[in-house]
Amino acid sequence: MIAAVMLMSVALVGILCVVAYTLATFALPLMLGFAVARFAYHTGSGLIGASFIGVVAAAAAFAVFSVLFATLRSPILRLIVALVFAAPAAIAGYALVRRFPLQSGDKYSASAAGRSSASRR
Repeated sequence: MIAAVMLMSVALVGILCVVAYTLATFALPLMLGFAVARFAYHTGSGLIGASFIGVVAAAAAFAVFSVLFATLRSPILRLIVALVFAAPAAIAGYALVRRFPLQSGDKYSASAAGRSSASRR
């Protein structure tokens, strides 16, 4: 019984690592897709239309950045494209590790939890 629990724990850690890697890989297209979908929804396209537009925008963003990274020859331009693609991944990874969502006014954020525990002393 204990061995089965240990094996399931190792499998769960492996699955979470795969999910975190996938999140880091597709963070920029996902964020752009959500932003476009929110804009489309608030302009009156409906839930299904906004979802479709968001998926198309995310796929287009991923395609554009992939083609740019593959075709650019200048190392400086490739570095810029890589940094633009990696910045949202770094933010998403940080939010994944340090509680989600991290907002300064949120009562569940790390800074608010530190303030509340300090005020109890």
